[in-house]
Amino acid sequence: MQSNKLDLLKKSENNRLIIIDDSIDMQEIFTEIFDDGKEKYEIFRAFSKKEALQIILEELKKNKPIACGFIDVVLENEKDGLELIKMIRKIDKNFLCTIMTAYEDKLYFSEINSIFAEKNFEEWDYLSKPISSVEVIQKSNYMLAAWNRRTREEYMMNELLSNQKNLVIGSLTAGLAHEINNPLSLIHGDVPFLLTTSEQL
Repeated sequence: MQSNKLDLLKKSENNRLIIIDDSIDMQEIFTEIFDDGKEKYEIFRAFSKKEALQIILEELKKNKPIACGFIDVVLENEKDGLELIKMIRKIDKNFLCTIMTAYEDKLYFSEINSIFAEKNFEEWDYLSKPISSVEVIQKSNYMLAAWNRRTREEYMMNELLSNQKNLVIGSLTAGLAHEINNPLSLIHGDVPFLLTTSEQL
């Protein structure tokens, strides 16, 4: 049963990612990059924080989370992208992202590190503009593979904990039944003696 569910998880691996950038030109570049791999990726696009959050929430309600995204640091205002990532991670802690910027002098590493788990470097990546198609495809594949592996690991851990819990409950139940049966056996064994003794009195 467990292996069937695990096989199903492997077969239905998440290939969903979102591009969040307020530049039409950047969105068109991403469209060209992913055009050849339409069958491999399911792409969502958003031009603003509001639009991105709406798409991500709608997909979560359908139980079809978007695994990862490319997010521009500067959307409507400076650092809006980082604020958006914080909001997304509050509603979906498993969301992975590649942060994009054209301003290499402003790397925002301390702010970025405060959003993600300490020393968990696979949760985010960095991409400088102008972007290359090879980098985008490689980072997409890496993020999607990481999301799918982490989902399988989480499933296996939950199964293991559930099995351990069932073993403990089974052991406690057996011990309790033993404790109840011992006195009952003793009473049951003494009933004939008591009946014989009471008749003699």
